[in-house]
Amino acid sequence: MIFGPDRERAGVHGVLLWNAVISAVNSQSNSSHGDHKGHRMEVGPTLRSDRITIIGNGGSGKTTLARELGEHLNIPVHHLDRIIWQPGWVPTPDEQVRERLIELMEEERWIIDGLGSVWTIELRVARADQVILLDFPLGHCQHWAMARQVEMATTVRPDVTEGCFLDGMDQRMIELLEWVDREMMPKIRRLVTSPEVAPRLVHIKDPAELERFRDRYPVA
Repeated sequence: MIFGPDRERAGVHGVLLWNAVISAVNSQSNSSHGDHKGHRMEVGPTLRSDRITIIGNGGSGKTTLARELGEHLNIPVHHLDRIIWQPGWVPTPDEQVRERLIELMEEERWIIDGLGSVWTIELRVARADQVILLDFPLGHCQHWAMARQVEMATTVRPDVTEGCFLDGMDQRMIELLEWVDREMMPKIRRLVTSPEVAPRLVHIKDPAELERFRDRYPVA
């Protein structure tokens, strides 16, 4: 997910977060994709993928699923947040992000989870042989994102760059997830349901379906 703040875990970090998110995503989300009727790939019965990208709003469970699939399939997992953010929620320059992603995707096997700017999604989707979209209702994402925020107020998760905490931004978190749901998710749906991507898509639309996915691929 492309959010955060914490410079010194004080007032400046909230402004840093919001400006960075809106700047990064708005500046990169102008790619146009034709409207296509939604395609939904059945979840199963086999998962024979060496290059997987997992996309979704904050709180959808991207990181957990990536970790579980990585362990189950013995594939290296890379978290986008560790690439696009430097300590203290300082944004990594786009060119460095692009170079790092291309470097990772030159490997034979990888799982990359995260949201990021639209251009990072397009880059990953173009090179993945399996695209997993966790497309859950906004309320579900808000609930789990806020739970994660409580955890990260004092502890940095391993999928996030060191020195990046989530503290003192409850309302900003809610507003950001709403913005992603309203502005970004329709663009992402059009991209991943296009004829070029749909055959590689696993489109999971509710938590119960995610559990069925886990049942078919015992990743826990």
